Amino acid sequence: MSEIKEVDVFINFFGGINQVTIGNLIQVIVNFSRNIPINQNIFKKAKSFNIFINSPGGMSEYGISFYNFVKAFNNSIPINVYNIGFVDSAGVLVFCSGDKRYALPESRFVIHEGVMQAKGELKRIKDMAKLGQESADKTASIIAESCKKDEKIVKNDIATHKILTSTDAKEYGLVDEIIKELPTPSDDDIVHMIAG
Repeated sequence: MSEIKEVDVFINFFGGINQVTIGNLIQVIVNFSRNIPINQNIFKKAKSFNIFINSPGGMSEYGISFYNFVKAFNNSIPINVYNIGFVDSAGVLVFCSGDKRYALPESRFVIHEGVMQAKGELKRIKDMAKLGQESADKTASIIAESCKKDEKIVKNDIATHKILTSTDAKEYGLVDEIIKELPTPSDDDIVHMIAG
């Protein structure tokens, strides 16, 4: 007779927001949302995902993709996110995807305008600028919705390169709770590392 053990899944996400790291993060969530065989009689399945984030940011398109994935994934398993040091730029989009959002007291957040480089013909540069503006607008929309703030305020904060302490982020609506201790995995829980 098979046994299904529900476990907490801990994901240490240390690195930039890019195709590889976000692809790996999505894969872990998809895999552990179903029963994973441990041996012939025992299966493990996630009862929660706990993502410890330390990220300098990266490509906002991948941050937006992860946010969209989490919000559209037909899954009742809660995703908790923790800022354990710094969550900057596109990392804030990953942070916004959490059902519950936590920060350690000395952590910080940075929201700012994206940076892009474009070379070539004038039409290509104009097209790239348009894509960059669309990405900035989506970023502002996601942060505004997550923080329950007016999108115009968020756009202004992005334009002025806003730096938030954990206390500032709680007042802003980005953080639900400032905590002094992180949850600790048990022997049965699953721990996964994503770095890049």
